[in-house]
Amino acid sequence: MTAVHRRRTSSCENSSSKFFHELVLFASSAALSWLLLRTRLRILDPNLDGTVKTNPPPPEHILEDRISELPDEILSLILSFLTLKEAGRTSILSKRWKHVWKYVPDLDFNAFTTLCEMVTGEDYLDRIIRERPKFVNWVNKVLQSHQIPILNKFRIYCDLHDSFHSELNKWLVHAFDKRVQQLEINLSHHGPIYNLSTHGRHWDTIRIHESYVFNPTIFAQRSWNSLKELILKRVLVSGVTVEFLLHNCNNLESLGVHASGHLRSLKVCGPSIALQHLEINFCPLNTVIISDVNLISLKIGRHRALVLKNVPKLVHIGILSCSYVVKDFVCQFSCYFSKLVVLFLCLDPNQAREFDVKLPQLPALKQLSLKFLLLFKESMLGLTSFFRASPNLEKFVIKPGYSSAVRTNREPENVVYYPVQHLRVVEIIGYRGRSIELDLVKYFLESAVSLKKIIVDPCFKEVEHCGENWSCDLETLTVEAEVTNAARRWAKQQLVGLVPSHITLQIL
Repeated sequence: MTAVHRRRTSSCENSSSKFFHELVLFASSAALSWLLLRTRLRILDPNLDGTVKTNPPPPEHILEDRISELPDEILSLILSFLTLKEAGRTSILSKRWKHVWKYVPDLDFNAFTTLCEMVTGEDYLDRIIRERPKFVNWVNKVLQSHQIPILNKFRIYCDLHDSFHSELNKWLVHAFDKRVQQLEINLSHHGPIYNLSTHGRHWDTIRIHESYVFNPTIFAQRSWNSLKELILKRVLVSGVTVEFLLHNCNNLESLGVHASGHLRSLKVCGPSIALQHLEINFCPLNTVIISDVNLISLKIGRHRALVLKNVPKLVHIGILSCSYVVKDFVCQFSCYFSKLVVLFLCLDPNQAREFDVKLPQLPALKQLSLKFLLLFKESMLGLTSFFRASPNLEKFVIKPGYSSAVRTNREPENVVYYPVQHLRVVEIIGYRGRSIELDLVKYFLESAVSLKKIIVDPCFKEVEHCGENWSCDLETLTVEAEVTNAARRWAKQQLVGLVPSHITLQIL
Protein backbone atom coordinates (compact mmCIF):
# COMPACT_ATOMS: atom_id res chain seq x y z
CA MET A 1 0.00 0.00 0.00
CA THR A 2 1.44 3.35 -0.97
CA ALA A 3 1.80 6.26 1.40
CA VAL A 4 -0.84 8.22 -0.53
CA HIS A 5 -3.22 5.28 -0.37
CA ARG A 6 -2.66 4.94 3.37
CA ARG A 7 -3.39 8.63 3.91
CA ARG A 8 -6.58 8.40 1.86
CA THR A 9 -7.68 5.27 3.73
CA SER A 10 -6.98 6.93 7.08
CA SER A 11 -8.86 10.03 5.97
CA CYS A 12 -11.86 7.94 4.92
CA GLU A 13 -11.86 6.09 8.25
CA ASN A 14 -11.74 9.37 10.19
CA SER A 15 -14.55 10.79 8.06
CA SER A 16 -16.67 7.67 8.60
CA SER A 17 -16.04 7.76 12.35
CA LYS A 18 -16.92 11.46 12.52
CA PHE A 19 -20.06 10.91 10.46
CA PHE A 20 -21.19 8.06 12.71
CA HIS A 21 -20.53 10.16 15.83
CA GLU A 22 -22.58 13.05 14.44
CA LEU A 23 -25.34 10.64 13.43
CA VAL A 24 -25.52 9.24 16.95
CA LEU A 25 -25.64 12.73 18.45
CA PHE A 26 -28.41 13.73 16.03
CA ALA A 27 -30.37 10.57 16.77
CA SER A 28 -29.89 11.10 20.49
CA SER A 29 -31.15 14.67 20.30
CA ALA A 30 -34.14 13.65 18.22
CA ALA A 31 -34.90 10.74 20.52
CA LEU A 32 -34.74 12.86 23.65
CA SER A 33 -37.17 15.31 22.10
CA TRP A 34 -39.43 12.44 21.18
CA LEU A 35 -39.25 10.92 24.66
CA LEU A 36 -40.08 14.27 26.24
CA LEU A 37 -43.03 14.70 23.89
CA ARG A 38 -44.20 11.16 24.54
CA THR A 39 -43.97 11.63 28.29
CA ARG A 40 -45.97 14.85 28.11
CA LEU A 41 -48.57 13.16 25.93
CA ARG A 42 -48.81 10.36 28.48
CA ILE A 43 -49.64 12.89 31.16
CA LEU A 44 -52.45 14.16 28.96
CA ASP A 45 -53.53 10.70 27.74
CA PRO A 46 -52.78 7.72 30.05
CA ASN A 47 -53.94 5.35 27.29
CA LEU A 48 -50.97 6.29 25.11
CA ASP A 49 -49.31 2.88 25.54
CA GLY A 50 -52.18 1.22 23.70
CA THR A 51 -53.43 -0.94 26.57
CA VAL A 52 -56.86 0.64 26.28
CA LYS A 53 -58.16 1.81 22.92
CA THR A 54 -60.63 4.66 23.15
CA ASN A 55 -61.46 7.11 20.40
CA PRO A 56 -58.36 6.55 18.22
CA PRO A 57 -57.23 9.66 16.34
CA PRO A 58 -57.71 9.93 12.60
CA PRO A 59 -54.91 8.24 10.58
CA GLU A 60 -53.55 11.54 9.34
CA HIS A 61 -52.80 12.60 12.93
CA ILE A 62 -50.81 9.49 13.91
CA LEU A 63 -47.04 10.10 14.11
CA GLU A 64 -44.81 7.30 12.91
CA ASP A 65 -42.44 6.06 15.62
CA ARG A 66 -39.11 5.50 13.88
CA ILE A 67 -36.96 5.97 17.00
CA SER A 68 -38.09 2.62 18.39
CA GLU A 69 -36.80 0.91 15.26
CA LEU A 70 -33.20 1.84 16.10
CA PRO A 71 -30.88 -0.92 17.37
CA ASP A 72 -30.70 -1.56 21.12
CA GLU A 73 -27.15 -0.21 21.25
CA ILE A 74 -28.27 3.19 19.94
CA LEU A 75 -31.31 3.31 22.22
CA SER A 76 -29.13 2.51 25.24
CA LEU A 77 -26.77 5.28 24.24
CA ILE A 78 -29.70 7.66 23.96
CA LEU A 79 -30.90 6.76 27.45
CA SER A 80 -27.42 7.38 28.84
CA PHE A 81 -28.12 11.11 28.36
CA LEU A 82 -30.95 10.85 30.91
CA THR A 83 -30.74 10.42 34.67
CA LEU A 84 -31.08 6.85 35.90
CA LYS A 85 -34.61 7.43 37.18
CA GLU A 86 -35.66 9.08 33.92
CA ALA A 87 -34.21 6.18 31.96
CA GLY A 88 -36.16 3.73 34.13
CA ARG A 89 -39.40 5.58 33.47
CA THR A 90 -39.08 4.99 29.72
CA SER A 91 -40.00 1.34 30.36
CA ILE A 92 -43.67 2.37 30.41
CA LEU A 93 -43.59 3.97 26.97
CA SER A 94 -44.20 0.74 25.05
CA LYS A 95 -43.25 -2.93 24.95
CA ARG A 96 -40.27 -2.02 22.79
CA TRP A 97 -38.89 0.23 25.54
CA LYS A 98 -39.70 -2.03 28.49
CA HIS A 99 -36.18 -3.47 28.89
CA VAL A 100 -34.00 -0.95 27.06
CA TRP A 101 -33.03 0.92 30.24
CA LYS A 102 -31.54 -2.29 31.65
CA TYR A 103 -28.68 -1.98 29.16
CA VAL A 104 -27.57 1.60 29.81
CA PRO A 105 -23.77 1.64 30.23
CA ASP A 106 -23.77 4.15 33.14
CA LEU A 107 -25.31 3.67 36.58
CA ASP A 108 -25.41 6.99 38.44
CA PHE A 109 -27.20 6.66 41.79
CA ASN A 110 -27.34 10.33 42.75
CA ALA A 111 -29.34 11.43 45.80
CA PHE A 112 -27.85 14.93 46.03
CA THR A 113 -31.01 16.86 45.08
CA THR A 114 -33.22 14.79 47.37
CA LEU A 115 -30.91 15.28 50.34
CA CYS A 116 -30.61 19.03 49.76
CA GLU A 117 -34.40 19.32 49.81
CA MET A 118 -34.50 17.51 53.14
CA VAL A 119 -31.87 19.53 54.98
CA THR A 120 -34.15 22.19 56.41
CA GLY A 121 -35.97 22.40 59.74
CA GLU A 122 -35.13 20.80 63.05
CA ASP A 123 -36.09 17.25 62.04
CA TYR A 124 -33.87 17.08 58.95
CA LEU A 125 -31.67 14.36 60.49
CA ASP A 126 -34.69 12.12 61.04
CA ARG A 127 -35.76 12.61 57.44
CA ILE A 128 -32.29 11.77 56.14
CA ILE A 129 -32.22 8.64 58.30
CA ARG A 130 -35.55 7.58 56.80
CA GLU A 131 -34.31 8.30 53.28
CA ARG A 132 -31.20 6.11 53.46
CA PRO A 133 -33.04 2.74 53.38
CA LYS A 134 -35.11 3.98 50.42
CA PHE A 135 -31.91 4.80 48.57
CA VAL A 136 -30.46 1.37 49.39
CA ASN A 137 -33.62 -0.36 48.14
CA TRP A 138 -33.52 1.65 44.91
CA VAL A 139 -29.92 0.67 44.22
CA ASN A 140 -30.61 -3.00 44.99
CA LYS A 141 -33.64 -3.05 42.69
CA VAL A 142 -31.77 -1.54 39.79
CA LEU A 143 -28.78 -3.85 40.19
CA GLN A 144 -31.07 -6.88 40.22
CA SER A 145 -32.63 -5.82 36.91
CA HIS A 146 -29.58 -4.36 35.15
CA GLN A 147 -28.24 -6.76 32.51
CA ILE A 148 -25.38 -5.09 30.65
CA PRO A 149 -22.20 -7.21 30.88
CA ILE A 150 -19.75 -4.29 31.04
CA LEU A 151 -20.23 -1.06 33.00
CA ASN A 152 -18.74 2.18 31.78
CA LYS A 153 -19.54 4.20 34.90
CA PHE A 154 -20.78 3.36 38.40
CA ARG A 155 -21.48 6.16 40.88
CA ILE A 156 -22.91 6.22 44.41
CA TYR A 157 -23.73 9.66 45.80
CA CYS A 158 -25.60 9.52 49.09
CA ASP A 159 -25.14 10.34 52.76
CA LEU A 160 -24.34 6.81 53.93
CA HIS A 161 -22.09 5.79 56.83
CA ASP A 162 -20.35 2.64 57.94
CA SER A 163 -23.55 0.91 59.13
CA PHE A 164 -24.26 0.37 55.42
CA HIS A 165 -20.84 -1.17 54.75
CA SER A 166 -22.29 -4.56 53.72
CA GLU A 167 -24.51 -2.92 51.08
CA LEU A 168 -21.65 -0.76 49.83
CA ASN A 169 -19.35 -3.78 49.57
CA LYS A 170 -22.01 -5.71 47.69
CA TRP A 171 -22.47 -2.85 45.20
CA LEU A 172 -18.73 -2.61 44.64
CA VAL A 173 -18.52 -6.35 44.02
CA HIS A 174 -21.26 -5.93 41.41
CA ALA A 175 -19.33 -3.09 39.77
CA PHE A 176 -16.08 -5.04 39.64
CA ASP A 177 -17.87 -8.12 38.29
CA LYS A 178 -19.22 -5.90 35.51
CA ARG A 179 -15.66 -4.74 34.75
CA VAL A 180 -16.42 -1.12 35.60
CA GLN A 181 -14.17 1.53 34.07
CA GLN A 182 -15.17 4.64 36.06
CA LEU A 183 -16.02 4.25 39.73
CA GLU A 184 -17.07 7.01 42.14
CA ILE A 185 -18.16 6.60 45.76
CA ASN A 186 -19.31 9.92 47.25
CA LEU A 187 -20.67 9.61 50.79
CA SER A 188 -20.61 13.34 51.56
CA HIS A 189 -22.62 14.42 54.58
CA HIS A 190 -25.29 17.10 54.37
CA GLY A 191 -26.54 19.65 56.83
CA PRO A 192 -25.13 22.22 59.27
CA ILE A 193 -23.98 19.58 61.74
CA TYR A 194 -21.33 18.60 59.20
CA ASN A 195 -20.34 22.11 58.16
CA LEU A 196 -16.53 22.34 58.33
CA SER A 197 -15.52 25.96 57.91
CA THR A 198 -11.93 24.99 58.69
CA HIS A 199 -11.78 22.80 55.56
CA GLY A 200 -10.56 19.65 57.19
CA ARG A 201 -8.29 21.01 59.94
CA HIS A 202 -10.13 19.36 62.84
CA TRP A 203 -10.78 15.79 61.87
CA ASP A 204 -12.41 14.89 65.16
CA THR A 205 -15.47 16.89 64.06
CA ILE A 206 -16.08 14.71 60.98
CA ARG A 207 -17.04 11.66 63.05
CA ILE A 208 -14.46 9.46 61.39
CA HIS A 209 -15.76 6.42 63.25
CA GLU A 210 -19.01 6.67 61.25
CA SER A 211 -17.36 6.77 57.82
CA TYR A 212 -17.18 3.83 55.45
CA VAL A 213 -13.76 2.18 55.25
CA PHE A 214 -12.71 1.11 51.77
CA ASN A 215 -10.91 -2.23 52.12
CA PRO A 216 -9.64 -3.52 48.77
CA THR A 217 -8.82 -6.98 50.17
CA ILE A 218 -12.56 -7.68 50.21
CA PHE A 219 -12.49 -7.52 46.41
CA ALA A 220 -9.21 -9.38 45.99
CA GLN A 221 -10.85 -12.15 43.95
CA ARG A 222 -12.17 -9.62 41.43
CA SER A 223 -10.26 -8.25 38.47
CA TRP A 224 -9.11 -4.64 38.79
CA ASN A 225 -7.72 -4.37 35.28
CA SER A 226 -10.77 -2.66 33.79
CA LEU A 227 -10.73 0.24 36.28
CA LYS A 228 -9.47 3.47 34.69
CA GLU A 229 -10.88 6.14 37.01
CA LEU A 230 -11.52 6.03 40.76
CA ILE A 231 -12.98 8.84 42.91
CA LEU A 232 -13.49 8.41 46.65
CA LYS A 233 -15.18 11.20 48.64
CA ARG A 234 -15.73 10.98 52.39
CA VAL A 235 -14.48 7.39 52.25
CA LEU A 236 -11.73 6.32 54.63
CA VAL A 237 -8.59 5.15 52.86
CA SER A 238 -5.05 5.05 54.17
CA GLY A 239 -1.84 5.63 52.27
CA VAL A 240 -1.25 1.87 52.28
CA THR A 241 -4.66 1.31 50.65
CA VAL A 242 -4.02 3.90 47.95
CA GLU A 243 -0.62 2.42 47.20
CA PHE A 244 -2.21 -1.04 46.96
CA LEU A 245 -4.67 0.31 44.39
CA LEU A 246 -1.96 1.98 42.37
CA HIS A 247 0.08 -1.22 42.13
CA ASN A 248 -2.86 -3.59 41.49
CA CYS A 249 -5.04 -1.56 39.11
CA ASN A 250 -2.85 -1.90 36.05
CA ASN A 251 -4.93 0.53 33.97
CA LEU A 252 -5.86 3.09 36.63
CA GLU A 253 -5.21 6.47 34.99
CA SER A 254 -7.11 8.86 37.26
CA LEU A 255 -7.45 8.87 41.06
CA GLY A 256 -9.24 11.37 43.31
CA VAL A 257 -9.42 11.20 47.12
CA HIS A 258 -11.39 13.84 49.05
CA ALA A 259 -12.04 14.22 52.77
CA SER A 260 -10.43 11.00 53.97
CA GLY A 261 -9.33 11.38 57.59
CA HIS A 262 -7.00 8.38 57.34
CA LEU A 263 -4.86 9.63 54.45
CA ARG A 264 -1.84 11.16 56.17
CA SER A 265 1.03 10.05 53.94
CA LEU A 266 1.29 8.80 50.38
CA LYS A 267 3.93 7.41 48.05
CA VAL A 268 3.35 7.32 44.30
CA CYS A 269 6.53 5.74 43.03
CA GLY A 270 7.62 3.46 40.22
CA PRO A 271 7.37 3.39 36.41
CA SER A 272 4.95 0.43 36.53
CA ILE A 273 2.20 2.71 37.88
CA ALA A 274 -0.21 3.72 35.10
CA LEU A 275 -1.53 6.79 36.97
CA GLN A 276 -1.72 10.01 34.92
CA HIS A 277 -4.06 12.22 36.98
CA LEU A 278 -4.01 12.56 40.78
CA GLU A 279 -6.20 14.81 42.96
CA ILE A 280 -6.11 14.84 46.77
CA ASN A 281 -7.98 17.43 48.82
CA PHE A 282 -9.29 17.91 52.37
CA CYS A 283 -7.07 15.15 53.73
CA PRO A 284 -4.71 15.60 56.73
CA LEU A 285 -1.64 15.03 54.57
CA ASN A 286 1.78 15.21 56.13
CA THR A 287 4.07 13.88 53.42
CA VAL A 288 3.49 13.15 49.72
CA ILE A 289 6.28 11.58 47.68
CA ILE A 290 5.88 11.30 43.89
CA SER A 291 8.76 9.91 41.86
CA ASP A 292 9.53 8.02 38.65
CA VAL A 293 5.96 8.11 37.33
CA ASN A 294 4.29 9.39 34.16
CA LEU A 295 1.93 11.73 36.01
CA ILE A 296 0.41 14.42 33.76
CA SER A 297 -1.87 16.21 36.23
CA LEU A 298 -1.46 16.85 39.97
CA LYS A 299 -4.03 18.67 42.13
CA ILE A 300 -3.32 18.79 45.82
CA GLY A 301 -4.78 20.51 48.87
CA ARG A 302 -3.31 21.26 52.29
CA HIS A 303 -0.08 19.33 52.96
CA ARG A 304 3.10 19.73 54.98
CA ALA A 305 5.69 18.31 52.62
CA LEU A 306 5.67 17.45 48.92
CA VAL A 307 8.56 15.70 47.18
CA LEU A 308 8.62 15.55 43.37
CA LYS A 309 11.35 13.64 41.61
CA ASN A 310 11.57 12.62 37.96
CA VAL A 311 7.99 13.34 36.85
CA PRO A 312 8.81 14.33 33.26
CA LYS A 313 5.25 14.53 31.88
CA LEU A 314 3.79 16.81 34.56
CA VAL A 315 2.14 19.74 32.73
CA HIS A 316 -0.99 20.38 34.84
CA ILE A 317 -0.63 21.59 38.44
CA GLY A 318 -3.40 22.59 40.85
CA ILE A 319 -2.83 23.96 44.36
CA LEU A 320 -6.24 23.75 46.05
CA SER A 321 -5.42 25.47 49.34
CA CYS A 322 -3.99 28.83 50.40
CA SER A 323 -1.85 27.21 53.10
CA TYR A 324 1.32 27.02 51.00
CA VAL A 325 4.30 29.37 51.13
CA VAL A 326 5.03 31.02 47.79
CA LYS A 327 8.77 30.49 48.15
CA ASP A 328 8.25 26.75 48.77
CA PHE A 329 5.84 26.45 45.86
CA VAL A 330 8.32 28.03 43.46
CA CYS A 331 11.07 25.76 44.75
CA GLN A 332 8.99 22.56 44.56
CA PHE A 333 7.84 23.07 40.98
CA SER A 334 10.81 24.97 39.55
CA CYS A 335 11.70 22.08 37.23
CA TYR A 336 8.23 22.06 35.68
CA PHE A 337 7.42 25.76 35.08
CA SER A 338 9.02 25.84 31.62
CA LYS A 339 6.62 23.20 30.23
CA LEU A 340 3.55 23.86 32.38
CA VAL A 341 0.36 24.05 30.28
CA VAL A 342 -2.42 24.33 32.91
CA LEU A 343 -2.13 25.96 36.35
CA PHE A 344 -4.72 26.37 39.10
CA LEU A 345 -3.86 28.34 42.24
CA CYS A 346 -5.75 29.29 45.35
CA LEU A 347 -4.20 32.47 46.73
CA ASP A 348 -4.79 35.54 48.87
CA PRO A 349 -3.59 39.14 48.31
CA ASN A 350 -0.37 38.61 50.28
CA GLN A 351 0.54 35.62 48.15
CA ALA A 352 -0.33 37.59 45.00
CA ARG A 353 2.13 40.30 46.06
CA GLU A 354 4.82 37.67 46.65
CA PHE A 355 4.20 36.15 43.23
CA ASP A 356 4.67 39.62 41.74
CA VAL A 357 8.33 39.36 42.78
CA LYS A 358 9.05 35.62 42.69
CA LEU A 359 6.92 34.30 39.83
CA PRO A 360 9.12 32.68 37.16
CA GLN A 361 8.37 32.68 33.43
CA LEU A 362 5.67 30.28 32.25
CA PRO A 363 6.30 30.19 28.49
CA ALA A 364 4.12 27.15 27.70
CA LEU A 365 1.15 28.06 29.92
CA LYS A 366 -2.16 27.98 28.00
CA GLN A 367 -4.73 28.03 30.81
CA LEU A 368 -4.55 29.81 34.16
CA SER A 369 -7.25 29.43 36.84
CA LEU A 370 -7.12 31.42 40.07
CA LYS A 371 -9.30 31.26 43.15
CA PHE A 372 -8.54 34.65 44.68
CA LEU A 373 -9.58 35.23 48.31
CA LEU A 374 -10.10 39.00 48.67
CA LEU A 375 -10.36 41.24 51.67
CA PHE A 376 -12.90 44.06 51.77
CA LYS A 377 -11.14 46.61 49.53
CA GLU A 378 -8.55 44.52 47.75
CA SER A 379 -8.19 44.62 43.97
CA MET A 380 -7.81 41.80 41.48
CA LEU A 381 -5.55 43.93 39.32
CA GLY A 382 -2.64 42.80 41.48
CA LEU A 383 -2.77 39.58 39.47
CA THR A 384 -1.34 41.18 36.34
CA SER A 385 2.11 39.75 37.09
CA PHE A 386 0.74 36.38 36.02
CA PHE A 387 0.01 37.80 32.57
CA ARG A 388 3.52 39.20 32.35
CA ALA A 389 4.90 35.73 33.10
CA SER A 390 2.54 33.91 30.69
CA PRO A 391 3.07 35.35 27.18
CA ASN A 392 1.21 32.49 25.45
CA LEU A 393 -1.81 32.36 27.74
CA GLU A 394 -5.04 31.50 25.87
CA LYS A 395 -7.63 31.08 28.65
CA PHE A 396 -7.94 32.78 32.03
CA VAL A 397 -10.44 31.74 34.73
CA ILE A 398 -10.94 33.72 37.93
CA LYS A 399 -13.09 32.74 40.91
CA PRO A 400 -13.07 35.59 43.44
CA GLY A 401 -13.99 34.95 47.05
CA TYR A 402 -14.92 37.84 49.36
CA SER A 403 -14.89 38.50 53.08
CA SER A 404 -17.87 40.84 52.61
CA ALA A 405 -20.90 40.69 50.36
CA VAL A 406 -21.15 44.49 50.12
CA ARG A 407 -20.68 45.95 46.64
CA THR A 408 -18.20 48.82 46.74
CA ASN A 409 -17.84 51.72 44.34
CA ARG A 410 -14.30 53.04 44.22
CA GLU A 411 -11.89 54.43 41.70
CA PRO A 412 -9.67 51.78 40.04
CA GLU A 413 -6.07 51.91 41.19
CA ASN A 414 -3.15 52.59 38.89
CA VAL A 415 -1.93 49.38 37.33
CA VAL A 416 0.68 48.32 34.78
CA TYR A 417 -0.95 46.94 31.64
CA TYR A 418 0.88 43.90 30.30
CA PRO A 419 -0.27 42.96 26.79
CA VAL A 420 -1.75 39.46 26.62
CA GLN A 421 -1.26 38.76 22.95
CA HIS A 422 -2.81 35.28 22.70
CA LEU A 423 -5.57 35.41 25.32
CA ARG A 424 -8.86 34.36 23.70
CA VAL A 425 -11.21 33.39 26.56
CA VAL A 426 -11.82 35.01 29.96
CA GLU A 427 -14.18 33.42 32.49
CA ILE A 428 -15.32 34.98 35.78
CA ILE A 429 -17.03 32.54 38.17
CA GLY A 430 -19.10 33.97 41.00
CA TYR A 431 -19.59 37.40 39.35
CA ARG A 432 -21.41 39.77 41.69
CA GLY A 433 -21.13 43.09 39.86
CA ARG A 434 -18.52 44.60 42.15
CA SER A 435 -16.36 47.39 40.78
CA ILE A 436 -13.21 45.29 41.21
CA GLU A 437 -14.72 42.71 38.84
CA LEU A 438 -15.63 45.42 36.37
CA ASP A 439 -12.06 46.74 36.56
CA LEU A 440 -10.78 43.32 35.56
CA VAL A 441 -13.09 43.14 32.54
CA LYS A 442 -11.93 46.58 31.43
CA TYR A 443 -8.31 45.49 31.85
CA PHE A 444 -8.79 42.59 29.44
CA LEU A 445 -10.68 44.73 26.94
CA GLU A 446 -7.65 47.03 26.78
CA SER A 447 -4.78 44.55 27.01
CA ALA A 448 -6.02 41.33 25.34
CA VAL A 449 -5.87 42.18 21.65
CA SER A 450 -6.98 38.67 20.54
CA LEU A 451 -9.84 38.31 23.00
CA LYS A 452 -12.79 36.44 21.48
CA LYS A 453 -15.05 35.53 24.39
CA ILE A 454 -15.94 36.64 27.93
CA ILE A 455 -17.90 34.17 30.05
CA VAL A 456 -19.64 35.52 33.14
CA ASP A 457 -21.02 32.94 35.56
CA PRO A 458 -22.86 34.49 38.54
CA CYS A 459 -23.14 31.12 40.27
CA PHE A 460 -20.36 30.55 42.79
CA LYS A 461 -19.52 26.88 42.26
CA GLU A 462 -17.63 26.14 45.45
CA VAL A 463 -18.06 22.40 44.90
CA GLU A 464 -16.04 22.52 41.68
CA HIS A 465 -12.61 22.49 43.29
CA CYS A 466 -13.20 21.40 46.87
CA GLY A 467 -15.14 18.34 45.84
CA GLU A 468 -17.32 18.46 48.95
CA ASN A 469 -20.73 19.88 49.85
CA TRP A 470 -19.84 20.71 53.43
CA SER A 471 -23.16 22.39 54.08
CA CYS A 472 -26.11 22.10 51.77
CA ASP A 473 -29.76 22.81 52.53
CA LEU A 474 -32.78 24.03 50.64
CA GLU A 475 -32.76 27.45 52.33
CA THR A 476 -29.12 28.04 51.40
CA LEU A 477 -29.73 26.95 47.81
CA THR A 478 -32.79 29.23 47.58
CA VAL A 479 -30.88 32.28 48.84
CA GLU A 480 -27.97 31.50 46.51
CA ALA A 481 -30.40 31.23 43.57
CA GLU A 482 -31.88 34.65 44.39
CA VAL A 483 -28.41 36.23 44.67
CA THR A 484 -27.35 34.58 41.42
CA ASN A 485 -30.38 35.91 39.55
CA ALA A 486 -29.75 39.42 40.86
CA ALA A 487 -26.07 39.19 39.87
CA ARG A 488 -27.07 37.99 36.40
CA ARG A 489 -29.28 41.05 35.90
CA TRP A 490 -26.49 43.32 37.19
CA ALA A 491 -23.97 41.74 34.81
CA LYS A 492 -26.23 42.46 31.85
CA GLN A 493 -26.59 46.11 32.88
CA GLN A 494 -22.85 46.53 33.34
CA LEU A 495 -21.38 44.57 30.46
CA VAL A 496 -23.75 44.43 27.48
CA GLY A 497 -22.93 47.99 26.42
CA LEU A 498 -19.29 47.78 27.51
CA VAL A 499 -18.11 44.71 25.58
CA PRO A 500 -17.63 45.43 21.84
CA SER A 501 -19.59 43.46 19.29
CA HIS A 502 -16.61 41.48 17.95
CA ILE A 503 -16.21 39.83 21.39
CA THR A 504 -18.80 37.25 22.43
CA LEU A 505 -20.30 37.97 25.84
CA GLN A 506 -21.86 34.89 27.46
CA ILE A 507 -23.74 35.43 30.72
CA LEU A 508 -24.70 32.03 32.14
